[in-house]
Amino acid sequence: HETRPATESWGLWVPEAMLIMGATNQDRRDRYVKNWLAIRPTWYCFLQDSYLRPSMMARWWRSLLDSGVYPTAKPVKPDDHAKAMKVINSAFQYSQLPRGNMTSIWFGNVISHVDPSLCRQVAWELSEIGFRTELAVLDLTILKRHFQNKNPPAPVIDQRNQWIDQIFPS
Repeated sequence: HETRPATESWGLWVPEAMLIMGATNQDRRDRYVKNWLAIRPTWYCFLQDSYLRPSMMARWWRSLLDSGVYPTAKPVKPDDHAKAMKVINSAFQYSQLPRGNMTSIWFGNVISHVDPSLCRQVAWELSEIGFRTELAVLDLTILKRHFQNKNPPAPVIDQRNQWIDQIFPS
């Protein structure tokens, strides 16, 4: 099996669950969860487009979740944060969802306190969405070969996405 060079890697469609669960202290974990929940609706809207499906390097996710969309202090890794923000700004533009004050919301509830149960739920969702998205992107990559490396027609992609959705009933 051949490994791709790092410059050709797919990146991550959502932050890895371990980024949140493996945070070195509770304050950092809470900040990561709150910042993720603030951008989550916009990001998921952006991920729905089969042709875009943006990804970011793990270190970009780390910088974004550590500093947030509106950093109150200079990010630890400003270059990584700037790259993440470029992608996030595209997501906001695409989704047309308002930025507002970036409130952290989990299934309709405003989050002011992050407890271990919430962290586990968020980590589970990130794992599931990451797997589903990677499966869909892999399927699209294989499908493009059938169409001589061109984007397949939207109805074909929609049908395949429906099949993948049937694997994971909500």
